[in-house]
Amino acid sequence: MNSRFKWSLPVSFCMALAMMPADRLYAELTGRVELEQLGVAFSVPDQWRGQFGDAAIILGGLQEPGLILLVQHEYSSLEEIEREARTGISEEEISLRLTEPMERVGSDMVGGRMSGTVSGHPAQVYVIARLNPYGEGVTVMAMTDEVNYSPRYEALAREIAESLVFSEVKAAPVAQQATAQLMNTRLTFLESYSSGAAGGYSTRRSIDLCPDMRFQMRGSTSLSVDTGGAFGSAHGSGQGSGIWSVVLGPGGANLLELRHDNGALQQHVVSFEDGRTYLDGSRYFRIGANDPNGNGPRCY
Repeated sequence: MNSRFKWSLPVSFCMALAMMPADRLYAELTGRVELEQLGVAFSVPDQWRGQFGDAAIILGGLQEPGLILLVQHEYSSLEEIEREARTGISEEEISLRLTEPMERVGSDMVGGRMSGTVSGHPAQVYVIARLNPYGEGVTVMAMTDEVNYSPRYEALAREIAESLVFSEVKAAPVAQQATAQLMNTRLTFLESYSSGAAGGYSTRRSIDLCPDMRFQMRGSTSLSVDTGGAFGSAHGSGQGSGIWSVVLGPGGANLLELRHDNGALQQHVVSFEDGRTYLDGSRYFRIGANDPNGNGPRCY
């Protein structure tokens, strides 16, 4: 089974965790769990407790041996899931093969029993995947060793899968606020390095974000090298234009989306801290249209 089953932590989960307060991030998950940033909610079975792990949401039983993992998947049809499941799961920590054909569970779920190894240990697993009409679905894996496996683990996986409720993630007010802060401004990134006589480099990028939701992008890089007997230099530049917007990204983060006229798409996590603007964690200077030095956006 290929990587569309996200056995490593999905980007959307990573960003959701990054946006959660620490008291929620490390809190024990019980009862009804609402992940508003992902548009996902589910119920933790009685006598089971959960937490956010490095690879999934992990549930452990207070009286029953084994684990239950919840991970997201990108499939859009049950046929896709069945086809990929027949090839098995082979990832760094998980190697599983079907022991029986997958079974349809209603109109939007499919499940089946698998066996193999998890982190090098023999395991029996019941896997059930549910489709999400709004985006990424969720796969539930109830697992234990060969001795303790019973129909109970299928029942646990189905209970969680049937408790799943998906909702459309809508733009939050913070995205609207970010749009207002970026409107009619120029974002400029500057970076330079010099090692004295040995040379150095400099990079400059600017993005003009205009009121008509058009953008203009420009960039240049200069590199010079002095080896003691020879000197070399290189220069490069780039540009682009298109439509910009701020959209709600996975985990509730704001994404500056740049849709170029040539069809290319760029997305950058945008954040503000102490009056400073950051794209993907890098500082950008935000210059307004009324800049007295004439360094504001060029909007026509």
